[in-house]
Amino acid sequence: MFNVLDLKVWWYKDYSNLPSLILLVDSAEEEFVWEKKTEDGLYFGEESSGRFFKHLFHSGKPKQQNGYGGTLFSLKMKDGSKGDLHGPWFGSVSDYGDCGFLKEDYMDIAIADKSSKFNSHYHGFCIKVDYAKELLGKFAPSLEVYKEKNYIQCPVWSIKEKNGFSKADMDNFVLPSVENGKHEFEPGEKDV
Repeated sequence: MFNVLDLKVWWYKDYSNLPSLILLVDSAEEEFVWEKKTEDGLYFGEESSGRFFKHLFHSGKPKQQNGYGGTLFSLKMKDGSKGDLHGPWFGSVSDYGDCGFLKEDYMDIAIADKSSKFNSHYHGFCIKVDYAKELLGKFAPSLEVYKEKNYIQCPVWSIKEKNGFSKADMDNFVLPSVENGKHEFEPGEKDV
Protein backbone atom coordinates (compact mmCIF):
# COMPACT_ATOMS: atom_id res chain seq x y z
CA MET A 1 0.00 0.00 0.00
CA PHE A 2 1.26 3.50 -0.84
CA ASN A 3 2.12 5.65 2.18
CA VAL A 4 1.47 9.29 1.19
CA LEU A 5 4.01 11.69 2.74
CA ASP A 6 3.07 14.97 1.06
CA LEU A 7 1.44 16.38 -2.05
CA LYS A 8 1.89 19.12 -4.62
CA VAL A 9 -0.21 20.43 -7.48
CA TRP A 10 0.96 19.77 -11.03
CA TRP A 11 -0.22 22.56 -13.28
CA TYR A 12 1.21 24.28 -16.34
CA LYS A 13 -0.88 27.44 -15.96
CA ASP A 14 -0.17 28.82 -19.42
CA TYR A 15 -1.67 25.76 -21.14
CA SER A 16 -5.18 24.32 -21.37
CA ASN A 17 -4.66 21.59 -18.79
CA LEU A 18 -6.34 21.51 -15.37
CA PRO A 19 -4.47 21.26 -12.05
CA SER A 20 -3.93 17.74 -10.72
CA LEU A 21 -2.19 16.18 -7.73
CA ILE A 22 1.27 14.69 -7.40
CA LEU A 23 1.50 12.50 -4.32
CA LEU A 24 4.88 11.96 -2.67
CA VAL A 25 4.98 8.36 -1.44
CA ASP A 26 7.54 6.36 0.53
CA SER A 27 8.05 4.01 -2.42
CA ALA A 28 6.63 4.11 -5.94
CA GLU A 29 7.14 0.34 -6.21
CA GLU A 30 3.71 -1.10 -5.55
CA GLU A 31 2.14 -4.21 -6.98
CA PHE A 32 -1.10 -3.86 -8.91
CA VAL A 33 -3.49 -6.59 -9.99
CA TRP A 34 -4.52 -6.01 -13.60
CA GLU A 35 -7.54 -6.67 -15.76
CA LYS A 36 -7.93 -6.14 -19.51
CA LYS A 37 -11.09 -4.12 -19.94
CA THR A 38 -11.53 -3.89 -23.72
CA GLU A 39 -10.42 -5.76 -26.79
CA ASP A 40 -8.69 -2.64 -28.09
CA GLY A 41 -6.31 -2.63 -25.12
CA LEU A 42 -7.47 -0.71 -22.05
CA TYR A 43 -5.89 -2.21 -18.90
CA PHE A 44 -6.86 -1.31 -15.34
CA GLY A 45 -4.75 -2.19 -12.30
CA GLU A 46 -5.78 -1.97 -8.64
CA GLU A 47 -3.43 -1.55 -5.68
CA SER A 48 -4.04 -3.58 -2.50
CA SER A 49 -5.75 -0.81 -0.46
CA GLY A 50 -8.34 -0.21 -3.19
CA ARG A 51 -7.57 3.54 -3.11
CA PHE A 52 -5.05 3.66 -5.98
CA PHE A 53 -5.49 2.52 -9.55
CA LYS A 54 -3.33 2.56 -12.62
CA HIS A 55 -4.41 2.55 -16.24
CA LEU A 56 -2.56 1.61 -19.41
CA PHE A 57 -3.43 1.40 -23.07
CA HIS A 58 -1.78 -1.05 -25.46
CA SER A 59 -3.17 -1.76 -28.91
CA GLY A 60 -0.93 -4.77 -29.49
CA LYS A 61 0.28 -3.25 -32.77
CA PRO A 62 4.06 -3.53 -33.22
CA LYS A 63 4.48 0.08 -34.38
CA GLN A 64 2.66 1.46 -31.34
CA GLN A 65 4.98 0.25 -28.59
CA ASN A 66 6.89 3.44 -27.70
CA GLY A 67 5.05 4.47 -24.54
CA TYR A 68 7.20 4.80 -21.41
CA GLY A 69 10.23 4.72 -23.71
CA GLY A 70 9.37 1.22 -24.93
CA THR A 71 9.60 -0.29 -21.43
CA LEU A 72 8.34 -3.86 -20.95
CA PHE A 73 5.58 -4.08 -18.32
CA SER A 74 4.96 -7.51 -16.77
CA LEU A 75 1.49 -7.42 -15.30
CA LYS A 76 0.03 -9.72 -12.65
CA MET A 77 -3.44 -10.36 -14.04
CA LYS A 78 -6.59 -10.75 -11.93
CA ASP A 79 -7.06 -14.33 -13.22
CA GLY A 80 -3.56 -15.29 -11.96
CA SER A 81 -1.86 -15.19 -15.36
CA LYS A 82 0.96 -12.87 -16.42
CA GLY A 83 0.55 -10.27 -19.14
CA ASP A 84 3.47 -8.57 -20.88
CA LEU A 85 2.96 -5.16 -22.50
CA HIS A 86 5.82 -3.66 -24.49
CA GLY A 87 5.69 0.16 -24.53
CA PRO A 88 2.11 0.83 -23.36
CA TRP A 89 0.74 4.34 -22.95
CA PHE A 90 -1.02 5.63 -19.88
CA GLY A 91 -4.68 6.50 -20.17
CA SER A 92 -6.87 8.74 -18.10
CA VAL A 93 -9.88 8.36 -15.87
CA SER A 94 -12.07 9.69 -18.67
CA ASP A 95 -11.01 6.74 -20.86
CA TYR A 96 -12.47 4.36 -18.30
CA GLY A 97 -15.48 6.46 -17.34
CA ASP A 98 -16.54 6.69 -20.98
CA CYS A 99 -16.37 2.91 -21.20
CA GLY A 100 -18.55 2.48 -18.10
CA PHE A 101 -15.90 0.71 -15.96
CA LEU A 102 -15.80 3.18 -13.08
CA LYS A 103 -18.73 2.99 -10.71
CA GLU A 104 -17.29 5.59 -8.29
CA ASP A 105 -15.62 8.95 -8.76
CA TYR A 106 -11.88 8.86 -9.47
CA MET A 107 -9.33 11.50 -10.41
CA ASP A 108 -6.06 11.33 -12.31
CA ILE A 109 -2.89 11.85 -10.26
CA ALA A 110 0.85 11.34 -10.53
CA ILE A 111 3.10 9.56 -8.01
CA ALA A 112 6.58 10.70 -6.91
CA ASP A 113 8.95 8.50 -4.93
CA LYS A 114 10.35 10.19 -1.78
CA SER A 115 13.89 9.81 -3.13
CA SER A 116 12.97 12.12 -6.04
CA LYS A 117 11.83 15.04 -3.81
CA PHE A 118 9.15 15.71 -6.47
CA ASN A 119 11.90 16.11 -9.13
CA SER A 120 10.37 13.31 -11.19
CA HIS A 121 6.98 11.67 -11.11
CA TYR A 122 4.99 8.92 -12.78
CA HIS A 123 1.67 9.46 -14.53
CA GLY A 124 -1.11 7.00 -15.29
CA PHE A 125 -2.46 6.70 -11.73
CA CYS A 126 -5.82 7.62 -10.28
CA ILE A 127 -7.39 7.64 -6.81
CA LYS A 128 -10.88 7.70 -5.41
CA VAL A 129 -12.12 11.28 -5.05
CA ASP A 130 -13.05 10.69 -1.39
CA TYR A 131 -9.43 9.76 -0.66
CA ALA A 132 -8.19 12.85 -2.54
CA LYS A 133 -10.44 14.96 -0.29
CA GLU A 134 -8.96 13.25 2.77
CA LEU A 135 -5.40 13.93 1.57
CA LEU A 136 -6.15 17.58 0.80
CA GLY A 137 -7.59 17.98 4.30
CA LYS A 138 -4.33 16.67 5.75
CA PHE A 139 -1.73 18.32 3.49
CA ALA A 140 -3.47 21.27 1.77
CA PRO A 141 -6.61 22.35 3.65
CA SER A 142 -7.00 25.52 1.55
CA LEU A 143 -7.63 23.38 -1.57
CA GLU A 144 -10.56 21.23 -2.67
CA VAL A 145 -11.56 18.94 -5.51
CA TYR A 146 -14.29 19.90 -7.95
CA LYS A 147 -15.69 18.63 -11.23
CA GLU A 148 -14.74 20.55 -14.37
CA LYS A 149 -14.65 19.95 -18.13
CA ASN A 150 -11.16 19.44 -19.53
CA TYR A 151 -9.88 20.83 -22.84
CA ILE A 152 -11.83 18.22 -24.81
CA GLN A 153 -14.99 18.94 -22.79
CA CYS A 154 -14.91 15.68 -20.83
CA PRO A 155 -15.95 16.03 -17.15
CA VAL A 156 -13.01 15.32 -14.82
CA TRP A 157 -12.06 16.06 -11.21
CA SER A 158 -9.55 18.85 -10.60
CA ILE A 159 -8.16 21.07 -7.79
CA LYS A 160 -8.99 24.66 -6.83
CA GLU A 161 -8.87 27.03 -3.85
CA LYS A 162 -11.71 26.72 -1.35
CA ASN A 163 -14.07 29.67 -0.99
CA GLY A 164 -12.45 32.34 1.14
CA PHE A 165 -8.93 31.50 -0.01
CA SER A 166 -6.97 33.46 -2.57
CA LYS A 167 -5.11 32.40 -5.69
CA ALA A 168 -1.90 32.70 -3.67
CA ASP A 169 -3.04 29.78 -1.49
CA MET A 170 -3.12 27.55 -4.57
CA ASP A 171 0.27 28.86 -5.72
CA ASN A 172 1.81 27.68 -2.42
CA PHE A 173 1.23 24.11 -3.55
CA VAL A 174 2.02 24.37 -7.27
CA LEU A 175 5.37 22.93 -8.30
CA PRO A 176 7.74 25.71 -9.37
CA SER A 177 9.08 25.92 -12.90
CA VAL A 178 11.63 23.27 -13.74
CA GLU A 179 15.15 24.65 -13.96
CA ASN A 180 17.92 22.36 -15.12
CA GLY A 181 15.54 19.40 -14.78
CA LYS A 182 15.08 19.75 -11.01
CA HIS A 183 12.56 21.26 -8.63
CA GLU A 184 14.52 22.74 -5.76
CA PHE A 185 12.72 22.05 -2.48
CA GLU A 186 12.42 19.35 0.11
CA PRO A 187 9.39 17.11 0.71
CA GLY A 188 7.05 18.63 3.25
CA GLU A 189 7.90 22.25 2.39
CA LYS A 190 4.73 24.23 1.92
CA ASP A 191 6.20 27.51 0.65
CA VAL A 192 7.90 27.17 -2.70
